Amino acid sequence: MNSKKHVVVADASQSSQTLISDILCDAYSYAYADNRATLIDYLSSGSKADIILLDFHLPVMGGLDVLRILNEQHWLEDIPVVVI
Repeated sequence: MNSKKHVVVADASQSSQTLISDILCDAYSYAYADNRATLIDYLSSGSKADIILLDFHLPVMGGLDVLRILNEQHWLEDIPVVVI
């Protein structure tokens, strides 16, 4: 069983994804969502997320709109979000 905390990175920038990967290294497991739809699909599928790192300037839908959806789905009750 994997005991690593799972970080979901919602950021479309490849350079940001690379930087975050370098920071997280092997201490965490992580997944990337490069837009709102990918993030929502990921969470809707029941995939694990201990924390979400959310780019405030995601393409198509900004961070505030994404936070609104996360709140409506009650995911914010269990998953902390850090806006980057």
